[in-house]
Amino acid sequence: MSQAIDNLSPDSLGWAFAHVKRFGDTDIFPEPFEFDSIGESWPEVQAYLSSIDLSKHSFRSPMRALSAKHANGFRVVVQLDPYDSLLYLAIAREVGALVESLRIPEERGIACSYRVEFSPDGQLFKKAGGWDQFQETSRARCREPKVKFVLTADISDFYNQIYHHRVESALEIAGIERGRCRNVETLLGGLTAQQTQGLPVGPMPSILLAEACLADVDDFLLRKGFDHARYVDDFRIFCGSRSAAIEALHALTDYLNSSHKLSLQGGKTYIHSKDAFVKRELDDPEKTERERTTRHFNEIVGAIPAAYVDLDDDDAVKEIENAAARDALKELFQEVVSGKNLPLGLARYTLRRARSLRSKVILPAVLSNLDRLVPVLRDVVLYLKTAYPRKTPTSVGEAIEAMLERSDWRRIPFVQLWLLHLISEVPALVPADRALALAEGADVQVRDRMAALVARAHRVVNWVREKKETWGNTSPWAQRAIIWSGAILPADERRAWLGPIAARPVSDLCGVVARGAKNGVS
Repeated sequence: MSQAIDNLSPDSLGWAFAHVKRFGDTDIFPEPFEFDSIGESWPEVQAYLSSIDLSKHSFRSPMRALSAKHANGFRVVVQLDPYDSLLYLAIAREVGALVESLRIPEERGIACSYRVEFSPDGQLFKKAGGWDQFQETSRARCREPKVKFVLTADISDFYNQIYHHRVESALEIAGIERGRCRNVETLLGGLTAQQTQGLPVGPMPSILLAEACLADVDDFLLRKGFDHARYVDDFRIFCGSRSAAIEALHALTDYLNSSHKLSLQGGKTYIHSKDAFVKRELDDPEKTERERTTRHFNEIVGAIPAAYVDLDDDDAVKEIENAAARDALKELFQEVVSGKNLPLGLARYTLRRARSLRSKVILPAVLSNLDRLVPVLRDVVLYLKTAYPRKTPTSVGEAIEAMLERSDWRRIPFVQLWLLHLISEVPALVPADRALALAEGADVQVRDRMAALVARAHRVVNWVREKKETWGNTSPWAQRAIIWSGAILPADERRAWLGPIAARPVSDLCGVVARGAKNGVS
């Protein structure tokens, strides 16, 4: 008996493309330029993708890398081929509502992470993400007199250990058609070389599938009478005694192992007294900044004679508040880089806050601590793209060059990828000859793609000409970048080379990219 055809709807794919344009394809890698060309040919691409039978499809070659989780560890991260990214997102759109209905209702404050809320412009999860609810729920539980101890536990290597058949089972329990469940399992198996476990870390739909798998763990703890809250794979169980916490740990460990073949991280499993838990886990970086801003504001106002400050003058007060905010941010970031261990949450918060304020106040500290900030490199690069000094951009470029040439991290492909991305996005940072030499000296995993993007940014025409005959010998990711760099060629030469590639069917993404590059770059 043949398996039924399994197609994704054009509407789901349209939503997927809107998601990518608004949020990107991952929150780990640079956004692929290919989506610009896909947008220019969207009606044809949409029709092609909606014609794909998922029961016969295999995900194409993804980009894989090791990203630093902290100073002494890495995690495997994945960026899907752009077409597959859209397919994966469209699958999430079509199963998401049923997965959400499988979970404990949000208002109960138990399953706090990533609640589904679709919008036509591509939103998949509620904007809050659930962390604030997780923290507030924990604070509320700790205010209860009956709570004396808190068990905290994380699942070991969670995404890489999820079994594909558990994903299939969770989707089927949610009410998704059985053929679709099997096809999702098969697609995941293709990404893991037919191994039976592991969700790709990076694409947003993986979060949805992970939440589907943990829904029954929440149900189990609830049925056993444990008072808990969860954010992704981070469990907190609130107990009246140490013995009750031990019992909860035993039950959680046993169920994860017997039902999911998952285990807890020993180094991140603790039984805290309530007071110790509150002190250790419930600090809020945003609240800390607000408190420091208020303190600085009061200090500044107190130091200025009353005759010089009109607190009814909104502009004057705003100027003082901005100065206080800058001082607080600088102080907070100094705390980030001066401690023994990098506080990842606080580091990301301060970098994103400085970026939103377009503030250079932390720029010197960022540049002098690049090695230390590698675990939050994405946020570092996005901040530098905003905050680099326009009059003296090479001051940032020199720090980037030094990191690519002399840092202990210089040979790590993921580090090279992000730093070369910055150079390609802001060519003023590094002169063309130096930028291209840095790209061509990178690891083979990123070398050709990033060299092509650097050549395009700096308009190094001879580099592109050199690759016109051999571009097909590189990886798919590099091929598309070399084609994309062809936009800098003179018009006749560009059309003669890219025309035949652009004539390829829409199923070949190289052809779609060539169409976009044929028009040149202004």
